[in-house]
Amino acid sequence: MILLMQPGWCNWNWSYTHQGILSGIGVVVICGEAFFEREAFRWTWKGWMQGPWNTKDMSFYVDKDLFEEAMEKAEELGSGKLPLNAPVILGPGADFKEEEGRITVHLSDYQIVEDGEMARIMCVFEVVLGKGGRQARNWDDDQTRLCVEVNEAKVTCRNASEFNEFSTVDIQVPFGVEINMKAYLEGEEESETYFWVEVGGVVGGLGVSTITHIGGGGGGNVDVNGLNDFRLFRGRGDFALVVDGLVFETDLSSPYRLQRDAASFCRANSIDCGLFWRELSKIVREQNLLRRSNLPKIQYIPTVTSPFIFLHHEKTAGSSLRTYIAEKSAGLGLGFYIPCYTADGIYHEDFSCYSFDLRNASRVNGGENDNLAVVAGHMQWDVWNQQQKGMNSFKGKTPNCLVMLRHPVDRAISLFYERVFPREDLDFGSTMINALSPTRLNFIIEQFRGSAWGMYRDEGFSNSLCKMLLGQNHFKGKTPAELNWEDIEKGESAVKEEGGIGRAIERLDQCVVGLQSEWEVTKTMIWRFFPWLEFEDSAKMNTGRGGAAETRDELRSELMKVILDYNECDMKVWEHAQERFALQREVLGL
Repeated sequence: MILLMQPGWCNWNWSYTHQGILSGIGVVVICGEAFFEREAFRWTWKGWMQGPWNTKDMSFYVDKDLFEEAMEKAEELGSGKLPLNAPVILGPGADFKEEEGRITVHLSDYQIVEDGEMARIMCVFEVVLGKGGRQARNWDDDQTRLCVEVNEAKVTCRNASEFNEFSTVDIQVPFGVEINMKAYLEGEEESETYFWVEVGGVVGGLGVSTITHIGGGGGGNVDVNGLNDFRLFRGRGDFALVVDGLVFETDLSSPYRLQRDAASFCRANSIDCGLFWRELSKIVREQNLLRRSNLPKIQYIPTVTSPFIFLHHEKTAGSSLRTYIAEKSAGLGLGFYIPCYTADGIYHEDFSCYSFDLRNASRVNGGENDNLAVVAGHMQWDVWNQQQKGMNSFKGKTPNCLVMLRHPVDRAISLFYERVFPREDLDFGSTMINALSPTRLNFIIEQFRGSAWGMYRDEGFSNSLCKMLLGQNHFKGKTPAELNWEDIEKGESAVKEEGGIGRAIERLDQCVVGLQSEWEVTKTMIWRFFPWLEFEDSAKMNTGRGGAAETRDELRSELMKVILDYNECDMKVWEHAQERFALQREVLGL
């Protein structure tokens, strides 16, 4: 038996483990504590003691690695003598910190129950105590009152003593209504929170009561997704939005920050919080939809703590895109580093095209390392974490990223006509690819790594996408004398391992995927995922030889086999990318 204990209840596992052990059953306990500190409670000290409530009562999840460890322990128990005490596997501790002394109301869950022509909105409110605030036992007196306003009209205030750990605040409304709700503690400054929900008429017949959950009440539950599910955003919660020229920032991975930060933002900037929360709710709902589909969230504006990264894989329509990114970044006043662009009026450093990391970032060419919100270039995964001159405000996190892809054979043909065909100094220069023998093409792929800038090397024709995603670029930006062949051999091994291919796919899934062959749809996807980046497009596909170059369908089969043999990892990532692109298209409704 494997027990998955609720946060805060690990010490109570004995009532189950002892029964199991006395019955001859092996028991393994997983205590996967919530990843934030339990600062919320349900109104009364008694209620708090009966259960350490957390937002939505669903803050517990089991990490896959913990569960696999428990399975291994269970197998050991099944093959030997049972111990007197069950082994306990501890999960990660808390890493979420509340501000000192803050006391706020938080709507942690709600449901809508249909009852004839009316709807009952059943709201679960919690109080969030900061570390320096009052303790839960102080709320048992009648001095504390929860007040609720609906569409700017006060409905009622209720004493904390009327609530127990299962209480809900219920609001009866007819269907067809939009509800803008404000809830706060009477006499407690800056404690308010806001909530908007659409039950799909005229407001009437409102009432608030404190009713313990009574089932469906004769009606059926209405499916709602109006609250942010913070669990979807762990490690990727940074969120920013521009409102009337002001930047609103919050963390969607926190159970409390969204509601608290929205209220603070409204107070500080004299904004109508009911209207702001209405629009914010719709935006956050879409973010949740994307994350439930395992897609990246929308980035409305890059910031230093939540930057934009374009990993430009050569020969995938990225050069024009880098120009658009540079122009937009400069126009928005964002700190950026985008080597080798030609945006008018923006400083172009003589050697910027030779930059494949962030060491050249400076104020005169976009932004200092501490001020970078946008990065685009022929760089590899984890460039933001580089030891010297990385993205100092962002190290250790996952960026909002974009990767453009192309079929590996199409890319190889294009690369051949840009890099190899023009080389009159080579005996196979000025030779069409279909005129090559498989042996000669094999030699070119194996040996030719001349970059577009002559003196430097790059990853060439072989699994270059996987090397970029795995952080295994060991040729790029180096002269022949600077190459480290030990690192190169490690990189070649990494892209051939099953785990390496899986890791490359896993990293790609953290980014928005664009396909050169679907450029028109890709542009729309970029504009939807990155609204700040909408651009006028004048890009032309670059094949090196234009219409004279062979297409993939025209390439001799034995030559195609040579290319595919050197791009096994890239081909598997490409096949996955097509599925990923189709999912993006479906979820966005394109």
